Amino acid sequence: MARGNHPYKRVDRATDGWVVSLTNEVQRDVVQAKVLSYINPAWIKSVKMREGKADDPEHGVIDFILIESIRGGLSQIGFKSCDQGRERFQGTSKDYVAFDEEPPYEIYLECLMRTLDCRGHIWGAMTPLMGLTWVYDAIYLNERNDPEVWFVAMAWEDNPFLSTEELKRLEATLTPD
Repeated sequence: MARGNHPYKRVDRATDGWVVSLTNEVQRDVVQAKVLSYINPAWIKSVKMREGKADDPEHGVIDFILIESIRGGLSQIGFKSCDQGRERFQGTSKDYVAFDEEPPYEIYLECLMRTLDCRGHIWGAMTPLMGLTWVYDAIYLNERNDPEVWFVAMAWEDNPFLSTEELKRLEATLTPD
């Protein structure tokens, strides 16, 4: 989306979105490293840090990055964490919000409000370790029959980076449920 060439969505301009983690530490150690690995460093025009140095973003906490869009202009990828609280998500418009793991429901709702006025998108990738939470009702069951809500369930076997031995070890840690 930020580069302007999403494989499934039409992107006509530079975008403004958030990538949301559960904590600053997860953002730093997992999510921002993954996002940075997808972006050619030549596309990055500016890095604003919350903690650390802009010339070493991998070892700090990024506030946002500006990257060159093929549609012209600069797209902003902001990084947020749920431990900042719902209030830190208020009062702005976003083209997209991407959740890494299941956010608290109030933060999901706040982000939904941020994307409404620009017909934005919300994505999430999560491992349902917490059981039947609000995600089960709102996303998996889609109890409101919202045509904009859909999900893709993936099994561990779909991950090409996990060996058969690792899968067996993971399964041994879980209850049958």
